[in-house]
Amino acid sequence: MDDSNTTVLGQRALLRQRLGFAREALSDLKRYFSFVEQSHAPTELQQAWLELEAAPEPPSRAPTDVLH
Repeated sequence: MDDSNTTVLGQRALLRQRLGFAREALSDLKRYFSFVEQSHAPTELQQAWLELEAAPEPPSRAPTDVLH
């Protein structure tokens, strides 16, 4: 995966986390970190990883939950 795609994957993970899609955000970060060493990742992605890994696994919110 090239650098631009990993960047997009990391950005999508952060967006999903902000929208409450924790499971999907964690999935994106797992994929991201399969291509990028954690120590070389932006601090924001490292922090998101730690937060999502430490949190109990909530069910993902449906898109309608975000809109209401």
